[in-house]
Amino acid sequence: MTADDAIRDFMVSGADAPTLHAYLRELARNDAAAQVGLLRQEADRLEREVARLGKVKAEQLLVFVPLFFRSFWTHVSPDEFAAMCGQLDAPKIVSPHLEPSPDAVSLMKARFKALDPTDREQVLELCRAMRHRLLVRAEMREFL
Repeated sequence: MTADDAIRDFMVSGADAPTLHAYLRELARNDAAAQVGLLRQEADRLEREVARLGKVKAEQLLVFVPLFFRSFWTHVSPDEFAAMCGQLDAPKIVSPHLEPSPDAVSLMKARFKALDPTDREQVLELCRAMRHRLLVRAEMREFL
């Protein structure tokens, strides 16, 4: 039975105006409460999605920014990197951090090129903002 059917049945039964208005107010209140519940669920879902996307972006920065610079982790501490990325937790970096092989750089360069343009630009923005004395890898100069 729909709300319209319920109202029609209620009116046909001969309800007086004050009772009818009280009934309609109650229906409206119930409908509003249901809508609020749905909106809260949607807000919770969106908050989880934003948190997940933030984590993905931080992970992309962690993977790709060191690809641009030789010996990145000897110039930038994990705590400093976390601050630059807007994260509270510093990444766990094995010390000493080994440099990637030419094959690994080539593979990661291809993966970087395949990133969504928005994600690619986020990585490049952080690379361009670096004020450390960093040596850009020859393979990645075309991006900077």
